[in-house]
Amino acid sequence: MKKRVLCVDDEASVLKSLTRLFRNEPFEFLTYDSPLKALTNLDIIRPTVVISDQCMSEMTGIEFLETVSQRKPDCVCMILTGHADLETAIDALNKGHIYRFIQKPWNEDDLKTQINSALKHRESALSLFTIVDILANEIRENKRTQKSLELFAEAISNELAQPLIVIDGYLQLLRVSLPNDELSNRYISNMRIQVDTIEKTVAKMKSMTQKLTAKELGKISQNQ
Repeated sequence: MKKRVLCVDDEASVLKSLTRLFRNEPFEFLTYDSPLKALTNLDIIRPTVVISDQCMSEMTGIEFLETVSQRKPDCVCMILTGHADLETAIDALNKGHIYRFIQKPWNEDDLKTQINSALKHRESALSLFTIVDILANEIRENKRTQKSLELFAEAISNELAQPLIVIDGYLQLLRVSLPNDELSNRYISNMRIQVDTIEKTVAKMKSMTQKLTAKELGKISQNQ
């Protein structure tokens, strides 16, 4: 099935401009001037990537994309935002509601790159689920796979540990060096949130690997 990129903006001029920009891309580019209409037809559209303007009359872009994420969790959501709404977009990005924000006015080449990056991100996510299924089957057939998975998880953890320590150190330096104002503290806090997210993801991966191997090997033992 051909990949579809859905763009929602209540300004016709923006939709026309983006349609012209993406007319020769290897994906289908669909536009709606109403987020409510887009939500009504979401199951029919089945988009891979959804782009929304932040300032719309019916609802904000973040409200729209939160609903899209709930109904279609596999969709990659992106938001168009002006400088006045930048902090709101960054907050939504940190909370996981959107994959990336695009600041107006955009650079056309950069925008094309970001859209293609979002499409590749979706492919990578789907591939990850496939790999997990393959690993589960391997565990069912081969006990030695357990050790390989544990070593893999440990290697990933070790590789990420040092960069995370360095980043955390720089964050502490920034906290001391930058002005003690609301904006600086917010940026540093947002970066700290992302570091915490990576650390939790690594820990979760190790935990899931251990549980998966233990569960599957337990089944093997019972069947022998």
